Amino acid sequence: MVTILESIKDKLVSPAESVTLSGLGMHIPKDDSPRTDFNWVDFYHNLSLSGLQSCSFFQNEIGTFNSAGIPLITINQALMQSYNQYNNYGRQNLRP
Repeated sequence: MVTILESIKDKLVSPAESVTLSGLGMHIPKDDSPRTDFNWVDFYHNLSLSGLQSCSFFQNEIGTFNSAGIPLITINQALMQSYNQYNNYGRQNLRP
């Protein structure tokens, strides 16, 4: 999935959106962690996990969410933070 998203990125993401996302700072594994640069491969990976929150793999490796999308149980803080930040940034900065 990552390879496919990488190959079609320029058809789905405008140059302005690309610049905006590339300039965002990530804070992983916690909100107060030092800033790291947005990484497109990590974005594609986390985007490809969307919709898998009910799968046992996701729940056993990353954690679970309540009906409002708030983490209930976090198994791996770094993976949960990465998943949440990349998907939230994508929703906020990409056209529908």
